[in-house]
Amino acid sequence: MFYAKHLDRTQRPFDLVGTTLEKINAFKDQKKLERDWLKQNPEHKTEPMALDGQRAAMAFDQAVTILRRIWGATGVPLSYVVRHKLVLDQENDNPPCGEAESNYLTYDEEMVARAPILKDFEYDTTNWEEKEKMGPFHPVFLADTKKVWLILHALWSTTRAWTHVKTLDKAQNGRQV
Repeated sequence: MFYAKHLDRTQRPFDLVGTTLEKINAFKDQKKLERDWLKQNPEHKTEPMALDGQRAAMAFDQAVTILRRIWGATGVPLSYVVRHKLVLDQENDNPPCGEAESNYLTYDEEMVARAPILKDFEYDTTNWEEKEKMGPFHPVFLADTKKVWLILHALWSTTRAWTHVKTLDKAQNGRQV
């Protein structure tokens, strides 16, 4: 079941015939890591941090680091919400983690790169700005982006920079922030 869950989180097809015991066993450590993660790494209260013109790059890097340590609704690190690419690069898709030729060093890295943001996406290269704002978004992404918004709000809402994203308070879209 965990192997099938990982395939779903990374938008990979489930092939019952091609599923081997070796592939399933490769996920034992990941399953244990995810099961024990919250016990060993409880979510802590996010402390506000400075965000201004001089420290913006550092603040963004720190926020992504925080999001890497917090999991979303399906166990994917929340840093997927703010990744650069909205959708998978269809032409440069990598083999799964653990296989030869894969560029993914960890299962978490694979999930961050491949977790769905858009629902039922067709590779239409027009209207990217509209897709960023209006979707259609995957239901799990909608839950995760609200959680990211709450984290970013806790980090930066006391700074003057927050006034630039104040209009997003109603939507609570962490990706847009």
